[in-house]
This record gives sequence, structure tokens and C-alpha cells, in this order.
Amino acid sequence: MKILSEAFLNSIKGKDYVVEPVICIGNHDNSTKFPVTTSSIIISDKTSHYPTGGYKYFFPLLRTFPVSSHSLDINDKKHRISNLKVSLINAKYENETFEQHFNRLEIGSIYNQEVTFWLFSPGVETFNQAVLLFKGIVKDIRVKDKSIDITVEDYSENILSKDFPKRKIPLTG
Repeated sequence: MKILSEAFLNSIKGKDYVVEPVICIGNHDNSTKFPVTTSSIIISDKTSHYPTGGYKYFFPLLRTFPVSSHSLDINDKKHRISNLKVSLINAKYENETFEQHFNRLEIGSIYNQEVTFWLFSPGVETFNQAVLLFKGIVKDIRVKDKSIDITVEDYSENILSKDFPKRKIPLTG
């Protein structure tokens, strides 16, 4: 399985390189996992580098590098849902708030929207070349004076929270 594209690998060779976080909220193509250009918001920390491909809704409002937490206790057979914490700057961009921009997508509430977390580097121009680190859905939003904090849970909740059969099934026929 190929995880890193040639463009990404080439751009991080050497001592000095830049890795940029890109968060996508909204609709994603089921086959490619890439955000849909007309119904996704792309968020990064800079305007200098962002994905090509005609994305209309790009915002340089990422406040901090997203933080992901994972936990799996094999001894106690407990799995904790992986989370991604995304913090945005709560400020107007192009004379509108983040909420106003998001409402233009006409895809409903931001809750339960799909979120992907990608890594880009200067030699990477498309999602096909970027590294997908996390995929989940929006579970919580906290709006503060200077920030908008979004909590994203990975998709394992949808799989692991299902009830298992109560009847025992024999392993041999």
C-alpha cells in the first residue's frame, strides 16, 4: 500500500521542509475521498499554498495545528474513539464569518459533516498527492471570542458501537 506520493516525498527531502495542515469540511467523493469542490470548505493556516482544483471556499483561518488523540487498551479490550481537535480563528474573512461562508454551501448543519485532515507540502498541489491523516465527522463546536473549536470523531464509532449477536456461534461445522 502506497501511503506517500512521489511529490510529497520529494518535497520533504533535505533538512528544511514545510508541512502544511489542510482541513476539509463538507461533502467528499465516496470513491476518491477528496472533498467536492462546490460543497466543501478548505481550511489552512496560510493563503500562500492550498490545493488546486477549483475549490471556491478556501479560508486561511486555522489557528493551530490540529491535534489527534488515539487510544486502544488491548488488555482491557477497550477502544476509545479517536478525536481530532481543530481550532479556527474566529474572525471575518472577506467580510463574512466562518458560519456565513459555511451556510453558503447549502448542505445543512455543520454537525455530522465529514471532515478530512491532510498534509500538504510545497511540492504537493492536489489531494491525490497529499497525505490523508484523519477522517471523521463533526461532533461538537465551541464558539469563543477568539476561536472556534471543532471536535471531530473518527468513523470507528459507527462500526464499534453496533450491537453484536448475543447467541454464540460455533467455530466448527
